[in-house]
Amino acid sequence: MKARQPFQVLTRRQIMNTKDAVKTTRRRLLGYALLQAIALSACSYQERPETTQAPRRASNNRAGSGQSVTFSGVNGINIMWPFMGPTVVNPNDPNTAYSANPFLNPSSWSDHVPPAVLTRLVARGFDFVRICVAPGPWIDAVADSTRTAALFGMLDVAVQSCLDAGLAVNLDMHDTYYVKNTPTQLLAGGPSGTLFRKRVTVTHSFARHYAAYNPRLVALELFNEPMDPGSINGDWLGYLNALYTAARSAMPSHTLLLTMEKWSDAGHLMRANPASYDANTLWVIHPYLPAIFTFQGYKDSNFSKYVSGFNWPPVQSERPGVISRMIAAVSADGSLTEAQKKQQIQSTLATIGWYYSLPENKARVGLYLDPVVKWCQSNGISPDRIIANEYGVTRDNADFKGAPTPSRIAWLNAMADLLDARGFRKAVFALDAVDFGITDGTGSTIGTILPALTGI
Repeated sequence: MKARQPFQVLTRRQIMNTKDAVKTTRRRLLGYALLQAIALSACSYQERPETTQAPRRASNNRAGSGQSVTFSGVNGINIMWPFMGPTVVNPNDPNTAYSANPFLNPSSWSDHVPPAVLTRLVARGFDFVRICVAPGPWIDAVADSTRTAALFGMLDVAVQSCLDAGLAVNLDMHDTYYVKNTPTQLLAGGPSGTLFRKRVTVTHSFARHYAAYNPRLVALELFNEPMDPGSINGDWLGYLNALYTAARSAMPSHTLLLTMEKWSDAGHLMRANPASYDANTLWVIHPYLPAIFTFQGYKDSNFSKYVSGFNWPPVQSERPGVISRMIAAVSADGSLTEAQKKQQIQSTLATIGWYYSLPENKARVGLYLDPVVKWCQSNGISPDRIIANEYGVTRDNADFKGAPTPSRIAWLNAMADLLDARGFRKAVFALDAVDFGITDGTGSTIGTILPALTGI
């Protein structure tokens, strides 16, 4: 077996979107031991054939549902490493195995997130951590109870360290596009597809294992950011219902986090019916709005990689410079034909024009969130059952130029205010992200937390 490949510093969107071999930027990836008997029974979980109908609901899932949520977390922060980037033996082989210990990326949790870091989070006002966990290693070990127990043993160290520090934990089952077991693969075969059925079994395994923890302090998120509906084979609700049924059967007292397609878009939340699920659920949205600002500079986006260094709210005098830099960047892109360059310039000009033609400010961002408030009202649920457990803005880093720091501060604090005013829970992205980090650390290194960027 080859040695574990060196740590590769990836940006969040690289982990979520890359299909090629991981490169040298961060985004490119994008306690308590489990008893053998529990691991064995979790791995052997089998479910009846799925249905696209909503699962049977509990009898107390309507009005006043905010009081039915057991999870206590309100103000959180994401931590990506080491569990969001499991290493593999050969990243160029789609059939490769995961490393013996896939979670040393860049190091063990205890080294990457020592107790002093968690203590500082509490001091800053955070009350929970969203630990991003790629389920891929568990999927590969679905029939191996010993391997499953070992993987949970690694994750338990992280969970327990947060609990010991006084932080609740949102366990985020965060499938990534790194090498194998990707969201595209998981959602390609329908809810009855072989790979997705393994993912359902793993979800049940997570739920059964963490059902032993305090329901106020641990919640389970079933899937991160399902992609566009056109890229999913079938209706996302069929997949969601299978995951929900598996998790709830093993974890009856804990809060489950649910989301809708198109990257947890608030607009797609409108077609979900919360009455089809019990009251101990939170609904996830990821308001990276407006995307032209929050993702500026991203090299893995066909749009964002050509625009960067502009402010929010828009400064009209900067518009000519933004356009000229964009045209220069597109023109210099040797991967595009002349026709493609022309098309890219035209489409990007239209988006830039849209951004500068609107009163794109705090009030405008609030308008994006208001339909979610109305959705809560129409469905008779409390707004504290909405959780925006990712929001953020790119920063300058070694791989690309992000938003100007004053505008990052303005947007992050405005979004936090807007979420708080509507009664939503929230978790900023992220403590250790090279692209969205809110510390002065470089790469994935956790430095000093910058208070102006916390939004709390």
